Amino acid sequence: MEIYPYTIKLIDPLFYSHEALSGAFTPPYLHATAINLAVAWGIGRIRKDQSYIISDAGGGRNIPRYEHSWIEPDFYFTPAAIDGNADYIVETVKGDMDYFIQPGFGQAKILGINIGRNEVLKAYRIFLFPPETQFKGYLHVEPDTVRRLPDYIRLGSFRGKAKLEIGKVEKVFGTTSDQYVNHPIDPLVSKVTRGIMIGMFPYPIVDSAFVENAYEIRNKGRREFVAIPSRKVSFNKDEFLTRFQELKLGLVKAKDISLPLRDRAYIILHMLRTALSVKLFLMGILGEERLDDALKNIEGVENIRLVSKGADTQLSQSDLLGFMEIIEGLINDCEKKIKGGSKSPETESTGKSSSSIIL
Repeated sequence: MEIYPYTIKLIDPLFYSHEALSGAFTPPYLHATAINLAVAWGIGRIRKDQSYIISDAGGGRNIPRYEHSWIEPDFYFTPAAIDGNADYIVETVKGDMDYFIQPGFGQAKILGINIGRNEVLKAYRIFLFPPETQFKGYLHVEPDTVRRLPDYIRLGSFRGKAKLEIGKVEKVFGTTSDQYVNHPIDPLVSKVTRGIMIGMFPYPIVDSAFVENAYEIRNKGRREFVAIPSRKVSFNKDEFLTRFQELKLGLVKAKDISLPLRDRAYIILHMLRTALSVKLFLMGILGEERLDDALKNIEGVENIRLVSKGADTQLSQSDLLGFMEIIEGLINDCEKKIKGGSKSPETESTGKSSSSIIL
């Protein structure tokens, strides 16, 4: 994955609060759960484990149905901190019975939920961030995914609109251990040993964090550090390496110009699907749907599919060699991740033949 700085610029006012009480202040941070879920919805990945408008169904209102903030495996937005001072605006709202603002007094049970009693037509104040407020963080993403990320997302209790701006890719100067990082982190995704806990919904994040593993980058010539996110995938190392050897033999066979073009195209398409599926698996992505999406992003793949079925379609020797170069690159990338073992802070070994890779 590559690292990009990102900025979220508010178009609508933003309000959210853990307490959801009258006079509540919006925290000067954005939780990674909110950002990653908003982006997933923005690119059309409708998640069944977490509805867009959170409801009582499936575990209770405002209870996440996922384990942590790394919701989609091919991209991860770190929590974001406000850029500059936290300047609030105050709005007067009527919060009766919406469960966002509950100033209740006394004890009463409504629909079996103890929320207190409300005064009819009474107004309450909440503290929001105004439009043009900016939040900054870092994005970990596969290069072929970054261009598909949305320009606009919705955040907060009132689903306010915000602009998502992705900066230029950061050059990584290496990895380091036991280091303070320059952004807030999700402690369930990056290993932290100390820092300042920020109480937020659905669980706290950590600012001024001292983490076990981090990437080193440069910001206007200054050294900065970005925490390495962890997503474990277990696999049998020997089985995957054996599969790659079979793919390499298939590449040798596909280069044989004495074979009919249809057979060569069929072999190449099969190897391309296999290599891509392994790459996606190592990222924690399963399912034919995501594999088909990845194939569609490879230029000319439809032509080789048609030729493999016997269609009279133009396919040159250079086209075939181009696909074989893509397959070789996929094999090399996957082998590098698998053979890395415990030498890299991104990977760890769990046995002689069974390994776990952290992506």
